[in-house]
Amino acid sequence: MKKILIRPKDIKNCWETSDACIIEQYDGKKWVCEKVFYSSEDCEEWNTMVFIKEHQSNELIELLLKGKSE
Repeated sequence: MKKILIRPKDIKNCWETSDACIIEQYDGKKWVCEKVFYSSEDCEEWNTMVFIKEHQSNELIELLLKGKSE
């Protein structure tokens, strides 16, 4: 599986589907990524949006790429 490095500050929007996460950048690019497994004290769940928000201060984050939306 290919990986992408993306700046959290470049992410405009993020949507979760049953099997993927779609990420839209401010420049219009959309990426279809694998969901990120997120574990908290209360529960364990799939949530890429929480992962992105928790890593906003990072310069880059790594996500597994499923494909690129045209």
